[in-house]
Amino acid sequence: MNDSSSLLAALVQNPGNWKLRIQAAEALISEGKSGDALKLLKQSVDAPISLVDSRRLLELTQKLEASVEAEPEAVALSGADLDEEDDVPALAVAVVAEDDEEEETVAPVAAVAVPDSSPAILSPAAVAISAVGEGSPESHEGDDSHEGRSFIVLEGEAIRPHEKESDAAAKISAISTALLVHVVLALLLSLAVIAMPRPNPPQVTATISQPDKDTQIDDVKVKKITRAVSSSTSASPSFVVSAVAASPVAVPEFDGAEQKFDVTLGAVGGNIGVGMSFEAGEEESMVNFFGIKSKGSRIVFVIEAARFMLTDSKGGIPAYDKVKEDIEKMLAGLNKTTAFNIVLFEGKKIASYKDELVAASPSNVRQAVEWLMPINQVYEELGIRTEYTTAPIKEGVEPIPVDDLVHYTKALQRALEMDVNTVFLLTSGWVHFHKPLEGRELEKFYRDYKWTEKDEEIWVAAVKRAQAWLDKENAARRAKGVPQRVIRDWHEIVAELEPNVRRKPGPGYTMEEVEEQVKNAKDLYYRVANKKKPEINIVWFIGDDEEPSITVDTHFKNVTRRDGGELRVLKGLAGLKNVTGNPE
Repeated sequence: MNDSSSLLAALVQNPGNWKLRIQAAEALISEGKSGDALKLLKQSVDAPISLVDSRRLLELTQKLEASVEAEPEAVALSGADLDEEDDVPALAVAVVAEDDEEEETVAPVAAVAVPDSSPAILSPAAVAISAVGEGSPESHEGDDSHEGRSFIVLEGEAIRPHEKESDAAAKISAISTALLVHVVLALLLSLAVIAMPRPNPPQVTATISQPDKDTQIDDVKVKKITRAVSSSTSASPSFVVSAVAASPVAVPEFDGAEQKFDVTLGAVGGNIGVGMSFEAGEEESMVNFFGIKSKGSRIVFVIEAARFMLTDSKGGIPAYDKVKEDIEKMLAGLNKTTAFNIVLFEGKKIASYKDELVAASPSNVRQAVEWLMPINQVYEELGIRTEYTTAPIKEGVEPIPVDDLVHYTKALQRALEMDVNTVFLLTSGWVHFHKPLEGRELEKFYRDYKWTEKDEEIWVAAVKRAQAWLDKENAARRAKGVPQRVIRDWHEIVAELEPNVRRKPGPGYTMEEVEEQVKNAKDLYYRVANKKKPEINIVWFIGDDEEPSITVDTHFKNVTRRDGGELRVLKGLAGLKNVTGNPE
């Protein structure tokens, strides 16, 4: 194991490495430097963090904070420190001590420092008072002359007790008073320690147990607390007496079950601290996905990036800009421990923001938005960019081979591989799912559709004329400064210009085969692993001049309703403007 110094040196070179930062904190903890470890973990870092590291960060931080809160806030001063002057005004000190009836030994007592004029709420933790002489540090024997004794306040200088005459009479009076108080407290079945301001010269109030042989009095235990500190100028640990006492200050009550460790990891802007909300495990988030409201703790957004989403009837590029803006709102609304990812698809191409799910920390959300925004921003760069990639699709799901997967079927299978519980899919609808045929099978297919060589020549010529027409149309649009036209396929233009030209048929997979593929992927990745199958929610985005196909509508419902998902149809840019990416 590397020591903390070498790990800290490496961390200086790579401050954004969360794994290295956590290892350095663990090394500090093993060296007894818990305070340094906590300070290191709470430093602001503008860098992504994985789910594993974020959980380890939560675990270490909670343990360290619990350890610090459990330690009394004791301060010990040496004899030399007592002689030093301080500009902080002296504070009133309340002292409670105990004298034994038979031996005049003074037990160490807790001095609660109360500022003369301060509205601050005082912690009930006591300031330790050293009552030892020149001998053993564990000796608690005192003397009436108070030689070598000092009373230490929370702020200000140490106050030495004044020399005084024999106070035997005062002790007898104090003992009688304390005995009466003890009898009253015993009748009320409660414990209280009465703290009075220390007069000048100081008075020592002693309390004695009632001489009742049947009454068992618990001894006050003195524990030596060793506290790791982050400052080299901090005082050394001292003996602390813990006591339960009534406080005159009302402290707000907090519900511990509702408390969260909240830090802002990689927040945008300057150093505003760490920022990720951690609780045990991943936290569910409610999402309004273009009108479909659902929740999950492991969420994947599957978004179509093909030109089919940019047709004129759907609103063109401005409509896709609206889609990206709403996705950004959805990501911003996720709880910080919700795991998420984004998968884009275009034909056979798919890409994901990350290979696996990541926590929805501010830095991860910001980077995901920056990754999404360039998609379909300008006409010259439509679809998924070449630098956008994802992990390879796993094999073993039937009936469609991995090499034949396309469109949302391929993207859904990639999302289901990520161990999710909720999937949100936005698509323009069903597309022809090409099924490769060769040789005699392909010839038989064309014979069945009565597709001849003459039909092929007519189709090829019609496509060339459609391409020329579209180039001319978009040149005119560019001159006017309006968005260029995007088409689904060449048959769209051919059908407009030459409606009598027959569209070329092609072999393909059926909708039933796609539904079976999705079902089998769920069974393989979830049912076999004894996990709950995720729900799939689909938003079908069509043009404002289109009517939803009953066949496609039935297909989408078969995919969504198996495990509690929903289907919603949106028409054109107006349909997008009527929904919001923010959950209600």
